[in-house]
Amino acid sequence: MEDKSFDILKEIKSKYKFLSKSQKLLADYILTNFDKAAYMTGAILGESSGVSEPTVVRFAHELGYEGFPQFKKALQNAVKVKLTTTQRIEIFSDFESGSILRKVIQEDMENLKHTIDEISSDNFQRAVDIITNAERVYIAGFRTSSLLSNYLGYYLDMILKNVTVLEHGFGDVYEKLVKFGPGDVLIGISFPRYSSKSADVASYAKEKGGNIIAITDNEKSPMADAGDVVLLAKSNIMAFVDTITAPLSLINGLIISVGYKNKDKTREVFRELENIWEKHDVFQNYEKGVSDE
Repeated sequence: MEDKSFDILKEIKSKYKFLSKSQKLLADYILTNFDKAAYMTGAILGESSGVSEPTVVRFAHELGYEGFPQFKKALQNAVKVKLTTTQRIEIFSDFESGSILRKVIQEDMENLKHTIDEISSDNFQRAVDIITNAERVYIAGFRTSSLLSNYLGYYLDMILKNVTVLEHGFGDVYEKLVKFGPGDVLIGISFPRYSSKSADVASYAKEKGGNIIAITDNEKSPMADAGDVVLLAKSNIMAFVDTITAPLSLINGLIISVGYKNKDKTREVFRELENIWEKHDVFQNYEKGVSDE
């Protein structure tokens, strides 16, 4: 079924006049409390809005979803781009009790499983080929996504030529893109809450030609709209932070795949780097640090 994540609240409003009396009660509650409703069970949502759980299920069907789980997922996807950080703290108050570490790791495991189940192998391979054959590689990711863009840039710069990480706050990013064109690739990384700068940069690059690879969480995200190739990684809200475990695993996959595309060159680069690291004592030599006693 087509992803309605970014249209669900608008969809509820457009169908409001056709709903039954009890469904209108539910719609009113969701439109007013969508941030909380997105994380309720069907039973709790029904109780909170004053309707029965079967009414909640019928409501999801009325909107075109296979069932309540699909409706809930779509609502969560819409909500996570709207919530402020302070709202997140209130909604995810369950993190105050129990094992926070266990909850965080379990959530990351679910994100990883979802990503590996949903990733398009064809899209991934196409992205690897585009990056490998590009004349210049530009990487754009701002705010939380800058952690991912800098990590990706760090490794790609070792094995490719002409890799530029666009950093917000260090000169005008558009000046660095002035030579962008056919034969080049922009890797745009954007996850909720989506940085408006990322979408603007992707749009600018699209106008200049070349390829755009979008690494994001949803086919309807602003970055995906500009992407020639879209790679999706699951990233849920986790209390007041965003989880980047699955996106980072996807990026690791890209780095390793690009490296093995030209294995001999990659081997030579790292052989030279190892010599440099050893010469300048870049890493702690464990054997030198061991006492003779």
